[in-house]
Amino acid sequence: MTYQHPQKLPLPCFVADIGHFRSRFRRIREAFASHFPDVAVGYSYKTNYLPALLEEVERLDGWAEVVSYLEYRLARRVGVPGERIIFNGPNKTYDHLADALEAGSVVNLDSLEEVDHVRRWVRREGAPRSVGLRVNLPNPDFSDHRAHSRFGLPLSDLVEAERRLRDVDVEVAGLHAHLSSNARDLSVFEELTRALGRAFDRLERDDLDYLDVGGGMGYAPPEMEGLTFPDFTAYAEKIHEALGAWFDEPGARRLMIEPGISTVGDTMSFYTPVRAIKEIEGRRVAFVDGSIQDVKPTGHTRNLPTEVFTSELEPKSCSSRSYDIVGYTCMADDYIAIDQSLPRLEVGDVLRIDNVGAYTIVFTPPFIREAPPIVVLDDGEYREARRGESFDDFFAPYRFDVHD
Repeated sequence: MTYQHPQKLPLPCFVADIGHFRSRFRRIREAFASHFPDVAVGYSYKTNYLPALLEEVERLDGWAEVVSYLEYRLARRVGVPGERIIFNGPNKTYDHLADALEAGSVVNLDSLEEVDHVRRWVRREGAPRSVGLRVNLPNPDFSDHRAHSRFGLPLSDLVEAERRLRDVDVEVAGLHAHLSSNARDLSVFEELTRALGRAFDRLERDDLDYLDVGGGMGYAPPEMEGLTFPDFTAYAEKIHEALGAWFDEPGARRLMIEPGISTVGDTMSFYTPVRAIKEIEGRRVAFVDGSIQDVKPTGHTRNLPTEVFTSELEPKSCSSRSYDIVGYTCMADDYIAIDQSLPRLEVGDVLRIDNVGAYTIVFTPPFIREAPPIVVLDDGEYREARRGESFDDFFAPYRFDVHD
């Protein structure tokens, strides 16, 4: 379905700007290519797996970074060749690994159990493959039981993993590390790269085919006041500099990166009408046809950039007032924004809430209401990319005849 004018958009809905996504993807790749001639940009599927975006990554010759077999199958469904899929994540089963190895995908093993799955596959198929190993990292944001990431192999297990793989002629071709900190600053990538260097020192290898530094980069849209992160060139420079302590030519091997939030975070908006306005003990409260589950299911507390339109989707400009924006659910914490200054609202106005591209449509549970449609904007044209969920869609997995 095509919508020739935004006034015809089905409300509420998400709108994904494909041109904006395309530009950001190219910007990231160019920043890293200036230091790493062979850079593979593996878009993080878990951040937003809208097929229209994934197909754009494929058109841009990007890679797919997946962390489950569901995502692996999705990458194949949108046409990604097996050799351009990076298969990460814990708890990969024998069958999942077998498919990925057979297709020539980059597989980064997360545990000794996964190492043994590979050994079993090689002995059964007689077809050795190279694999990567994920390195366990300390987590600067936490302490106690979360002082270290729960992902990846400690140094002692890395050595054991290599020994077991060498026993079946499987080569450790690369090392992988990923850490998503709140700061997203350069020191995180410096420490991450040092961890890869220390791991390399422990392995009996002269060199590696690739190093995978994961994602975790930040991007601060200009309208998000008080939020600042390094630019992509600074990330590339820091990683290149840190690798110089272990490699004479840091850019001589393939570098893999796995951006997610920094690629897609500000490329999607949520359009929702205002349904009711109350004044409660001196606070203006606007009820909208969306919820916190739609725009920030991770529970962050920042007010997102929001523009107000009339019911005809014409920009609204008038004196501003402070509002709490709340959703349709019956949950007490369904606050989309608190004390947000907006033009005076009326029932029927439409809010466009920006920067909702990351961990929204993939992280929103089926709860109380059906999921809204998603529309993509490309070259001035609006096209349906996901239809709105129906009652039958919502309840399709359930059985209504259990007692029959």
